[in-house]
Amino acid sequence: MQSELNEKHDEIRFLYKFGKGQALKSHGIIIAKVAGLPDHVTERAKEKAAVMTNEKKNIGFERDLMEKFNKIISEVSKSKEDGFKDAEKILKGFELVI
Repeated sequence: MQSELNEKHDEIRFLYKFGKGQALKSHGIIIAKVAGLPDHVTERAKEKAAVMTNEKKNIGFERDLMEKFNKIISEVSKSKEDGFKDAEKILKGFELVI
């Protein structure tokens, strides 16, 4: 269902027209306000949503870091055959200082 969202005023207007695609953001807190939930409940939900958003960003960062680490290990392992002669070059290529 399509909607018009005014985040500044915590308002949502449903257009009652279904459109293809996905919602990129949840409107649950605004809908909770429209449904009459107390302000202290929706404020707490906003706080929790902010924490979860930050945790999601951290998980993405950690995943990227782990992928980079795995590439480094793979490349350094390959240089083992050459007596690790290229290990320093590999690490510098990944912007790591040894």
